[in-house]
Amino acid sequence: MNSTHKGTILVVDDTPANLGVLFEALRQANFKVLIAEDGVSALKRFDYALPDVILLDVQMPDMDGFEVYRRLKSLDSFADVPVIFLSVVSEPLEIVRAFGLDAVDYVTKPFDPAEVVARVEKHLTMRNLQKSLEERNAQLQQEITERKRVEEQLKTALTEKDVLLDEVYHRVKNNLSMLISLINLQAKTADTPATAQMFYEFRGRVEAMNLIHQKLYQSNDVGQINFGDFLRELIADLVYAQHVDRRIMWRVEAENIFVNVSKAIPCSLIANELVTNVLKYAFPPDRPAATGKSEMHVAFGLTAEGYILTVSDNGVGLPPGLDWQNSTTLGLHLVQLLAVQQLKGSIEVEDARPGVTFKVKIPGIIV
Repeated sequence: MNSTHKGTILVVDDTPANLGVLFEALRQANFKVLIAEDGVSALKRFDYALPDVILLDVQMPDMDGFEVYRRLKSLDSFADVPVIFLSVVSEPLEIVRAFGLDAVDYVTKPFDPAEVVARVEKHLTMRNLQKSLEERNAQLQQEITERKRVEEQLKTALTEKDVLLDEVYHRVKNNLSMLISLINLQAKTADTPATAQMFYEFRGRVEAMNLIHQKLYQSNDVGQINFGDFLRELIADLVYAQHVDRRIMWRVEAENIFVNVSKAIPCSLIANELVTNVLKYAFPPDRPAATGKSEMHVAFGLTAEGYILTVSDNGVGLPPGLDWQNSTTLGLHLVQLLAVQQLKGSIEVEDARPGVTFKVKIPGIIV
């Protein structure tokens, strides 16, 4: 469509007076107008200009309007251009015949030029809307096709990712299991009970990391785990391994807090060391708990400053004179390295006697 006109109209009529009236009326309405006095001229004009609407006289010599229309429809360039028939015949059969050829309208002569212009504008608007709808449908179809293609790519990528994660998980699991088996063998051949105990403690650290990987594999989000669930399972395993489940009452207070894997492993090792110390040293057989019940409480929560891991008991407390910050024992030294140097946090110790509380503060949001 020409940008300075509403559209191009081809008027076909063998009566010059009708051509003149329609030409002037359409021009006044800001249409570009082409005229043809017979069917042959109409076909040439159409091929030259490709109009937006055709006003086509039915009764013309040599080639009537119906025949012109049939020939136009055979052209690839016709593309459903709206055709309005003009005729002096107002008989119903003639009108039905016109609409049977898929004409959009039928105007009988004599006509009102203003009415013809109004009909042209209406059908041109409808055609433009139809074209816009078809273009939009084509665009939507293309978008749907593209979206399906992307979805298939994502499905393939997710499948490949799942296969890769399975492979990585099983390799890590097998390697850690093999390491645990080797540690057990070394512990059994140790020269002294102290050496064997050292191997068993090392095994506990490896098992804590193994449990992290297991939780990650079971999680919907492979980048983070529910640390509360992890703590409950970790402590249950440690209590069972230390054979103290009948002597110590323990509980975990932790919300469903999800921790990023890069922070979950050091947090798990810290929890492992602190809980292991409680199980090993807090309740010696010759010194029962002051309350008569040996109790351990582990908490993990969120504050405005970050996260806090707390491990407390009502046992015998720290040995007198122990400088826990400069302890030479591997467990407390490891807690210091992980909490302060790696996680950039801090450790607070409350030696209440009876009992001791370790509070590890980790700044920032662990996500």
